Amino acid sequence: GERLVGEDHRIFESLFLPVDAIPVLDSEAEIPGMLIIEQDLTDFSREKEKYETTLSELVRTLVLLLDSRDPYAKSHSDQVAHIAQAVAQEMRLEPVMVKTAALAGQLMNVGKVKAPEALLTQKNLSAEERENIRGAMQMSAQLLKNIAFPGPVVETLEQAQERVDGKGPKGLEEQDILPSARIIALVNAFVAMTNPRIYREALSTT
Repeated sequence: GERLVGEDHRIFESLFLPVDAIPVLDSEAEIPGMLIIEQDLTDFSREKEKYETTLSELVRTLVLLLDSRDPYAKSHSDQVAHIAQAVAQEMRLEPVMVKTAALAGQLMNVGKVKAPEALLTQKNLSAEERENIRGAMQMSAQLLKNIAFPGPVVETLEQAQERVDGKGPKGLEEQDILPSARIIALVNAFVAMTNPRIYREALSTT
C-alpha cells in the first residue's frame, strides 16, 4: 500500500498473519488477533523506476541511431516491438514475457551497427552480404549480453531464428524455443514483407 509519512509519500508491503492467541498485558486472557509485518519498499521502488526509465531511454537512443543508418528499414524495430507486444498480450503471457517481446523487437537490429552503412542501402546484395545482414540479430544478442534486462531479452534474440522443426542455427525445436522468440520471428517476417525495401515494393496484406 501507499501512504503519506510526514511530507514523504512512502510505499509499503504488508503481510497479515492471523494469530490464534495474543497475550494481553496484566491479564491472563488471550485473544485472537492479527500480526502485521510491514516493509518499506519506497527506495527499492524508486530505484526500479529509475532503472526502467534509463533502460527505456537507452533503447530509444539505440533505435534512433539504427534508423538513421538504415532509412529503408526505418521504424521497423518499433513496428515489430508494437505488434510483438500485442501478440504476447493476446497469448496471455506473463507481464515479464510481454515486456521481453517488446524489448527484443526494439533491439533486434542493434547488430546492424557493425555493418557498413553502404551495405544497408545497397540494392543488389550478394548471398554472402544478405547472410551478413541476417546475422544482425545474433550480433545484437552478443552486444547486449551483459545488460540486465527484466526478462530473457538476449535469449529471445538468440533463439529468434530457430525453426519449430529443429532446423535453425541452434537446432532447438518448438518446445525448446521461448514464446517471445517465436513471436519475434513471426512478427519480424510479417513487418519485413509488408514494408517496402530498397530492392522491392511492399507486399500486400490481402
